[in-house]
Amino acid sequence: MISNKASRCSVLKILVIPLLVLFMAGCTVKFPQVERIVHALKNEPPAIYDYKWQLVTMEYSAEVLAVSTENGTVFANQFDDALLFDGNAVRRVVKISSDDNRYEIVDIEQGDKLLRQFMIEGDVVAQYVCEPWVKLPETWTQHCSSLGTDSQHINRLQFNAAGELTFIQQVYRPDGASLTLKKLL
Repeated sequence: MISNKASRCSVLKILVIPLLVLFMAGCTVKFPQVERIVHALKNEPPAIYDYKWQLVTMEYSAEVLAVSTENGTVFANQFDDALLFDGNAVRRVVKISSDDNRYEIVDIEQGDKLLRQFMIEGDVVAQYVCEPWVKLPETWTQHCSSLGTDSQHINRLQFNAAGELTFIQQVYRPDGASLTLKKLL
């Protein structure tokens, strides 16, 4: 009786162990922290351009980090301030300070000038006519005039001697409010 019982146990082990191995092979145990570290070691993190910049508006000032993405440079911080700069202009503002409006800025070519449209939730709420960018030593300027009001402004991009962008000044809201981004050293 004992040998018959022992042989049944051996047969069960032979059948059950491979089934368990097959079953466990389909399961994956994951550790998110380890996966993130492995991912970070395999792939380069997004480029951060000396990362710290100062965001300033008429009512607000905060540090933001500059992170390169395929759509441009995102400036963001822990207070949920976030905006996208495409190399020529700020194109989207998700939030700055307590202003939760999401602004989108679109340029439409009209001959040698640009029609700059400011949109909130897809609706055009203001338009400016902008002249082409003019290059001065280490600075590019762009003059814009509002359609419908007498408002005018100048957008500025400044570069250091190495050609790196260090300063952005641009109107970002339909009411003509501007922002400044300055690279911190």
